[in-house]
Amino acid sequence: MSVTSDSSESSFEMEEAVADPVLLTSTNYNSWKSYIETKQIDGGSKFKRVWGYLYPGPRYSLDLEIDKKVLKEIKLSCSEEMLQHILYAEYFAEAWEWLKEAVDAATEEKERYYNMMEIAIASRAKADEVPEVDKVLTKRNYGKWKNYMKNVLLSKYLWVVVDGSEPIGSRTYRIKNHNALATIRISCGKEMFEHIYEADHAREAWFKIADREYLKMRILCIYWLS
Repeated sequence: MSVTSDSSESSFEMEEAVADPVLLTSTNYNSWKSYIETKQIDGGSKFKRVWGYLYPGPRYSLDLEIDKKVLKEIKLSCSEEMLQHILYAEYFAEAWEWLKEAVDAATEEKERYYNMMEIAIASRAKADEVPEVDKVLTKRNYGKWKNYMKNVLLSKYLWVVVDGSEPIGSRTYRIKNHNALATIRISCGKEMFEHIYEADHAREAWFKIADREYLKMRILCIYWLS
């Protein structure tokens, strides 16, 4: 007795997907992408058929089945850390784009972290060069103290709450604000501390000190011009 097959579609339906030898991680996207693009999924016919589709046409049941198969292949080629990004993708094109977005975001975050680390190291070196007398804010050394304190906050990754780039309500704002405010307060001499002791935010304290200095300069200018 012989066993017949209706078409190549039946063999496709019975085919079991197997995990790829090249698993996508957060560090090998380019090599994984090249591997997937050159891989011959079922002789290349299935992959080529869905390549370039945003979504398969709903009237084409074969295209939908092929897309489902290729999506399964893509998911099997992902490590656990990358699979989470496409776990709920319904189409191959979705998964492909979502993975690229995830890798791009991770790369940008990594570059941002390295840039912050380089700035922190350089800022710490600058802060260490400041004479001890200018590390405490008085009525007469605002300019030197301002540069010193900015470098200190940069070296501790806390400047973001002063310049406003770390939004209030973010997951890390509360602890960063607490540490930044404490750092500013500790560096103020007794005569300057009274101007910021009611401030609840480091940014608020920073600008209260700046506003006081601006007002002082205006008074001096008026005095000199009178």
